[in-house]
Amino acid sequence: MKKIIGILAFSFLIKSLLFWGYLSTDFEVHRNWMAITYNLPLSKWYYEATSIWTMDYPPVFAYFEKMLSAIASFFDKKMLEISSAGYISTNTIAYQRATVIFSELILAYSVYIYSKPRTLLSGLILLNPGLIFVDHIHFQYNGVMIGMLILSIYFMNKEKYIESSIIFTILLLMKHIFLYFAPAYFLFLLKHYCFKPYFQPSKIIKLGISVLATSAVILFPFMQHLPQILSRLFPFGRGLTHAYWAPNIYSLYNTFDAVLNIIVNKKLKTEYMQGLVQVCNHAVLFNITPMISFILLGIGLFFVGKYIWKYSGEKDFCISACICCLTFFMFGWHVHEKAILMVSLPIILISKDYPKYAFLLNFFGNFSLFPLIFTPLEEPFLLISFLLFTISFTLLLDISALLRYEKIYLYFSSIIYFIYLFFNKITKNDSYIPLLSMSIYCGIGISYIYFSLLKSLLSQKNKKD
Repeated sequence: MKKIIGILAFSFLIKSLLFWGYLSTDFEVHRNWMAITYNLPLSKWYYEATSIWTMDYPPVFAYFEKMLSAIASFFDKKMLEISSAGYISTNTIAYQRATVIFSELILAYSVYIYSKPRTLLSGLILLNPGLIFVDHIHFQYNGVMIGMLILSIYFMNKEKYIESSIIFTILLLMKHIFLYFAPAYFLFLLKHYCFKPYFQPSKIIKLGISVLATSAVILFPFMQHLPQILSRLFPFGRGLTHAYWAPNIYSLYNTFDAVLNIIVNKKLKTEYMQGLVQVCNHAVLFNITPMISFILLGIGLFFVGKYIWKYSGEKDFCISACICCLTFFMFGWHVHEKAILMVSLPIILISKDYPKYAFLLNFFGNFSLFPLIFTPLEEPFLLISFLLFTISFTLLLDISALLRYEKIYLYFSSIIYFIYLFFNKITKNDSYIPLLSMSIYCGIGISYIYFSLLKSLLSQKNKKD
């Protein structure tokens, strides 16, 4: 207990020192959501559009913002005014930053009960540079949600299937991107709960009632507004990839198309290199449509499902959930680079069994997040925290299984980082080359991890390679 308290205190200290650094537009997004839930009745939360940063998370997160807004008024009432212009003040920054830190108590608790007695693993999660980059500089609330995910995984491992399902249902209604884990939950529960030791319809009924009752309690006040909520949660018109390509299979496809565009059309840029969030066309290769993306995702999930149904044991849910989520990251439509945290943090919990994959996924995942923060003041912190984390990981875990060519590829990161910094400096962040270099490098790395891990799970030769 003393170790986790020490780690938590040190984590809070480091994150509090970042209060006055870079702020992304997400800071204003969450301030506006607090204002909406504070001033308006529940029936208008998903219709309010004074600001362009409209409410587009599910109801549980709206309730969460409502709770935060009740305390915010004691710090600065102006932060709770609905405005298209936005608002910022010293007290607003301090309060919103603090809410992210204290909401991570759920993450600290879930990691502690999961990783006992190996509490040093808690440090790899609480002080994970990716989490710090996204939540405590860029500004989001991933910590609290990943904490709930880990808590759900913990109950699943303890064979408390109903409790696990209820927590996951609440999580889904907090942020819908956690649908990435849903197929793993469905198949794992079906195999290890509903069909154990034989098919029992009563268990399906019990599970269904638990999930539906939880959903009904949360959604009942919004029943008349569900079509409007769904339109906010799943907006159409977004392209295959985000402005900065998430390091997945589509980043490699976009790159190949860009190379062919130079060879065939003698042009340096494609539509996908304009940094816009919209539907774009490939220059030479055929366009990846939502249906093609869905088919590729389905193929990936077929193999994931095969592993879960044929090979997974009762204690293997964490790796099942991770490979399922990573499949969505690899083949899903309009995936954000920040979504890698949903895999890179939970896999640390099972890093003893999968040291190589946990290390590589955190290395490439955290490295890929560098472009989120591009201000000179934060650049040294990004690099130092990344290096310290990487060194700590190698000291705490045995990663001797890394192959020679894997180590060589890791060393290339220094060259990629130099390219990234160099072109950012000379072009004043007005070139796509730095983003392209990061996306390609990490895309190759994460694609390699995904296919290698999936092959290892399906072969079942050696889970600890």
